[in-house]
Amino acid sequence: WLKALLTMDSMQHLGVDPDVYTYTTCIAICGKTGNLEQAVLLFNQMVYKGVPPNDKTYNAIIRALGRQGHWPKALDYYALMKQEGLSPTLMTYNSLLHALAKGGQWEKAEMLVKDIAKVSLKPDALTYNLLMSAFGEAEQWEKGLQLYETMQEAGLQPNAVTFNLMLRICENSNQWLRAVEINKRMLATGYKPDPSLITYSALWTSPGAEQ
Repeated sequence: WLKALLTMDSMQHLGVDPDVYTYTTCIAICGKTGNLEQAVLLFNQMVYKGVPPNDKTYNAIIRALGRQGHWPKALDYYALMKQEGLSPTLMTYNSLLHALAKGGQWEKAEMLVKDIAKVSLKPDALTYNLLMSAFGEAEQWEKGLQLYETMQEAGLQPNAVTFNLMLRICENSNQWLRAVEINKRMLATGYKPDPSLITYSALWTSPGAEQ
């Protein structure tokens, strides 16, 4: 991220003003490397200098906030994005879901997914996995596991992340029989459980494991 900022500084010394692409790229880099404060400073700087943020810029700053679970601020940028007449993309919504999931805001996350349909966007597997994560963090295990069926009804194939999230939900809620069934489904699709899960080693000693 420091290299990106030095490049921007060199541009300015040469009389070249950074454009929206340059700012957005630097914000994204700062977000990926965990330098959230610098990402916010760059966003404020571009606005101050009269460089209008575009949808990709908002996605970058919302993603940066989402990675660290700063959901209130992420929602503020989401609202500002819409005020500026920009249309949120699926990436915007998924980034917000990430923030809400990390912040334990499962009800807001659930409402946000419902909002996606209102703007003619289709949730993808990542959308449902993030919502499942939000349910799991809040110990809403029934809602979390129900998303497996919802995904399939939407024509989406659950992936390895989906199955491991379900196993983690079962682990945290002591739903061992369900964990056994999910493990069977997972292996049948060619995916493997995450060995770091306690569930993985407990599956074969839980009730019903040999059925």
